[in-house]
This record gives sequence, C-alpha cells and structure tokens, in this order.
Amino acid sequence: MARPKKIHHFKISPFKNAAGTKSWRVTGTKPNGERVRKNFAEKSEAIQTMADLEAEITGHVEVSKTRRTRLTAEQLAAA
Repeated sequence: MARPKKIHHFKISPFKNAAGTKSWRVTGTKPNGERVRKNFAEKSEAIQTMADLEAEITGHVEVSKTRRTRLTAEQLAAA
C-alpha cells in the first residue's frame, strides 16, 4: 500500500540581493488565505520557519524550537 503524498503549502527559494549576497525566501498561503513571504540570510532559519508553518497547518505544534545560540540547554531553560 502506498503512502499518501505529502502536500506542501510553503516553499523555499534562493535569491540574490542587490548587494550580491544570497538569501532564502519562504513563500506560501495559509488555509485562511493569509499570504506568507519571509526572507532569511541563513538557509537553516528558512527551513525551520517552513517546518513551523507546515506544523501549524497540520496541527502538530512542536514544543521546543531550534535556536541559533551559544547557550547550553540548561541555560536556555533558565532563561
């Protein structure tokens, strides 16, 4: 039996800024019709945002989100 195809509501596309640096754009539409278009300097941030938006649509909200920081898990919990 085949697995059902996953429907993607958002996509990531690379683009170059006027200064020549590479950035990443997350685009898509939420079920209520709200258009999402966000730009990121790091690809990892764009992937995390896209995953959060997809999880929000499917109802699978994650408790802990990845953050770029030098703090340890204990320091983050205390903060």
